[in-house]
Amino acid sequence: PQYLTQMYWPGPGNNGYNAFDITRAYLDFKFTPDKDFLLRVTPNIYASTGSVPAKSVGTNSSWGSTMDGNLSYRLKYAYIDYNTFFQKVIPVDAMNDDKFTFGQQQNPLVDWEENLYGFRYVNLTPWNYLSLSSTQIGFSMKGPIKFHEMQYIDYDIGVYNNASFHAYEQSNSKQIMGRVTFNPLG
Repeated sequence: PQYLTQMYWPGPGNNGYNAFDITRAYLDFKFTPDKDFLLRVTPNIYASTGSVPAKSVGTNSSWGSTMDGNLSYRLKYAYIDYNTFFQKVIPVDAMNDDKFTFGQQQNPLVDWEENLYGFRYVNLTPWNYLSLSSTQIGFSMKGPIKFHEMQYIDYDIGVYNNASFHAYEQSNSKQIMGRVTFNPLG
């Protein structure tokens, strides 16, 4: 069973298995050429799934595990933010901090829940257990809506691939996903 992200214990008979492991690491690169744009690339280095030696579980069987110690690489985030649309193109004072994002970015529901919870490094969020990935590829609009410098609404809405960041898109349709948070007292 999967106890933690990218952590697969060896097969049967290893109930006492324990180890000090680093099973995942992020290198986060952000570049802001000017105040209009932000580019972000975040590689995800993770423990590869291998197999225990066949002699330990029989001649024709093995269980997937992270015992071989190899690391693999994939992109977690790779996107560009356009930050000043509502300042320069269509001036809307209440939406000055809003932005458009294109690329492989945070899922609007999982990211919001992770920020509320604050312990994503310990375990998955409930949205993850419902098979919702933390990262989606697509186009989104997000940000706070402020009146008199008080934030009353925060939203994140977008159109995304159906696949997560660690799977290939196998559909000819897209999904619309969004979140609106209302703070009545600002």
